[in-house]
Amino acid sequence: MKPRKGKKDYSAFAYHCLVRATDGSRKLSTVVQGKDLAKFYDSYTTIQRGHMDSLKKRDRRSHTKAHQ
Repeated sequence: MKPRKGKKDYSAFAYHCLVRATDGSRKLSTVVQGKDLAKFYDSYTTIQRGHMDSLKKRDRRSHTKAHQ
């Protein structure tokens, strides 16, 4: 099957991953190459863990104690 006119032949390209994020008002996006994906996820996880300290712990009381 021949590619359509105006379409690129993507079979020669390596895999990429599009990552999107937002902080509420500003949108960010980046493309990560397949060979750098593991390194990107390690860095991303480190950043997430560093900013999770301000989260509140959830109250885990059972439903019966909460209704009394």
